[in-house]
Amino acid sequence: MSAITLTPASISFLTQFILVLSISVFLVRRLGDHRTPQLSLLTGFFAAASVFIGLMFLDAALSPYHRLLAVYAENTVLALALVFLIQFAYRFPERNPQRKWEARVTFAISLVYFLWEGGYMVYRYVSLFVQETVYFRPYFAAYSMAFVLLLAPIAFLRQSIAADARPVSWVRKLWKPEGKGARGARGFVLVFGILFVLGVSNVLLIFRLPYTIFNAAMSIGILAALWLFATNYINFVPGGASVQVKLSVLTLTFFLALLGSVGWLIAPPYIATFQPNLVDHQTLRFTPDPSGGYQVAEIPFSFESELGERVHVRFQQDQQNHKIDFRFPFYGQFYNQVYIASSGAIAMGQAFRLPDMQANAANLPIIFPLLIELDPNPPTGTGGGLYARAEADRLVVTWDHLPALYQPEAFFTFQAVLYSDGVFDITTNGLPLPFVFDPDSTPSANPWVRGVVSGRGEALHTSLNKLSAPLQNDPSPLIENYQLAFRRYLHAFMLPLAGIVLGGSLLLMIVLPLLLRVSIVKPLEALSESARQMEEGDLTVALPIQNEDEIGYLTGAFNSMRS
Repeated sequence: MSAITLTPASISFLTQFILVLSISVFLVRRLGDHRTPQLSLLTGFFAAASVFIGLMFLDAALSPYHRLLAVYAENTVLALALVFLIQFAYRFPERNPQRKWEARVTFAISLVYFLWEGGYMVYRYVSLFVQETVYFRPYFAAYSMAFVLLLAPIAFLRQSIAADARPVSWVRKLWKPEGKGARGARGFVLVFGILFVLGVSNVLLIFRLPYTIFNAAMSIGILAALWLFATNYINFVPGGASVQVKLSVLTLTFFLALLGSVGWLIAPPYIATFQPNLVDHQTLRFTPDPSGGYQVAEIPFSFESELGERVHVRFQQDQQNHKIDFRFPFYGQFYNQVYIASSGAIAMGQAFRLPDMQANAANLPIIFPLLIELDPNPPTGTGGGLYARAEADRLVVTWDHLPALYQPEAFFTFQAVLYSDGVFDITTNGLPLPFVFDPDSTPSANPWVRGVVSGRGEALHTSLNKLSAPLQNDPSPLIENYQLAFRRYLHAFMLPLAGIVLGGSLLLMIVLPLLLRVSIVKPLEALSESARQMEEGDLTVALPIQNEDEIGYLTGAFNSMRS
């Protein structure tokens, strides 16, 4: 597959990356003339933020395995950015000696958080590369990140109060701050308060906040924060900023914010047209062949109405499996136990771990009647459950009328029948077609794969066009990957928008400053230089009026004052 498959979230992160990288380059150039601790810390924050948003883009655009290489580093880079940001906050608009110990305590907290994230990142990389095991972040890490994010707006809040020297209550100081520094610090409370809200939305994922809402909040929230930062800080740059710089930065920010939102608006109608190769009321039979693999054929529809006993599992990863004693030959090897999982998988010999589906290769023999995260305990009154019926010569497993975990209005019914001679059937008998895929959710939020893998290290992130098509003798797994097909389908639609983002940004960064310099900056520089000469006593200065606009009016007024 293509290394990159674009989605609305990835387009939004691409615009953010261009914007934050532009701000970083601007700040680095300012460091050459105005090297101060305040500016150095802010530059460090934006440099780390550039890396973080670049990782977010890769997270949204890469395949499940390759995105892990970016995901594992994201929070460590974010933690480093927060170390710089919080210390910048305690130096804006100037360092307050009364906040010295407070700044040190917050520095220690943010540094400890950074070191913990770094250590856990290394542990996850080692587990992935050495053990081929995928670990998600523990829940408490989301709470920790939200807490550290909160330290930045609190610091700016306290700095705004300290910068206003009036002997009035802190409420009045925040409501109507007096002084440029106090107003700037209060403005940053809003800017970085948005980041705290995004941290809270990350916590809400634990409570099943839809990924669509989370990704939209991340995309729009970061763009809003960058827009507010650009409009606020441009007035506080050490040494000031020219009209050319101000207009260029604000125009680029507005352009990218607009394009970053377009993907979310135009993609849904196109997404709704995607039709996976899923057929309802269909039975596929998998028969062992002499080569050690399986031949797949569609047979007359057959669904076992006697479901057996309900299996008590939950959707949480550590409670998702149920072990059943059943001797079954699979890819030439006999297994005495099978594990049925609420997410639509049957694993041989050991429990199925859904996170490991994002690894690069399959290391566990598995049958996938249909891999998707389901809620095995739906609300009372909706019916449904995971059922198993074990007999001497066969095992019937049924996912009966179960709602998708991330789209609870969509109910799935499918069944797998395993025979003791190694043959097995997969039957669909109630699919919510057409199913609208979520482009930026976790892969298992959508119908992901159907088929079988031998668990001998074959690549997971590949796909056959059709399970029952004639097979070739190759090591590819026998699966249909609907998530992969969907991402390819959407990528073809989103690619032109990415071209507009890149081309438009490049055009703005090169052409707009030149146009501004010719039409606005040069006339203003000439007017400013003449004013300086007149201030020094040269009253013979006269300027030609080149255009009948505001600058032309000021030029005429200047000439009148001279005479």
